[in-house]
Amino acid sequence: MALAGFVGAFWRIPWLLMAYLVGMLVLIILLACLVIFMYMVTIRGSGHIVPSRAYLEYHLEDFSIWLQRRVRGSYKWERIETCLSSTQICPDLNQTYTMAMDFFRAYLTPIEVNPPLYLLILN
Repeated sequence: MALAGFVGAFWRIPWLLMAYLVGMLVLIILLACLVIFMYMVTIRGSGHIVPSRAYLEYHLEDFSIWLQRRVRGSYKWERIETCLSSTQICPDLNQTYTMAMDFFRAYLTPIEVNPPLYLLILN
């Protein structure tokens, strides 16, 4: 899209500039729709404070009904579980935190709380 705008402006090609402007308008509208969709799906989902834990806990029931059905009916959770079990993240956590309460009280980095995205994409 940017290349079309650059070429249209540099060589003064009006139809290419018009296509660039229309394309950018469409992309901006799609981005706004995505933001509104994400907000509507996750509007009720907020973390709950749990005693003796340093992190917030999230419950699927707090999110929209559509998202709940989508997550529960998805076949991808088995793939994610297989992916996570094949990495060293879980064994490393077991060696770092010998007792469950140590794990619950620890401040976890984002990589420990969430699986690496590149592992989920690869599988």
